[in-house]
Amino acid sequence: GGCRSQYNCCSFATLFEDGLCPNLTCVVEKGLDGCYACDQLVDCKRGYYGQQNEYVAKATALFIKAYGKECYTQTLVKAIESGINYPKSFDATGSVEEAFNLLKSFMNA
Repeated sequence: GGCRSQYNCCSFATLFEDGLCPNLTCVVEKGLDGCYACDQLVDCKRGYYGQQNEYVAKATALFIKAYGKECYTQTLVKAIESGINYPKSFDATGSVEEAFNLLKSFMNA
C-alpha cells in the first residue's frame, strides 16, 4: 500500500521517532493530494527528497506534476513489464533528472 493507505509499507517513516514521514506530514498540512501538487516541489529537500541515493520518489512526483497520475501509472506498468527493477533501477540512475528521464522513456513504449 501507498503512504496514505491503511496498508502503508513504507519503511522511511520508521526512521522517525513519531513514526510519521515528513513528506506525508507536509502534504497533509498543506491540504494537497500529493507532493506533485506543491509549488515548492522542484527545490524541496524535505524527508526522502533530501536523501543522497534515493531519486525515484521525487522523480515520480515531478513526473505526475508534468503528465498526471494516469500517465504515471500506465508508464510505470510499461517500465515494470519491460523488466525494469522498480524502484532500484530508478535510484541507480544517480539523479532525480535521470530517474525522471528513465521513467519518461517508457511513456510511449
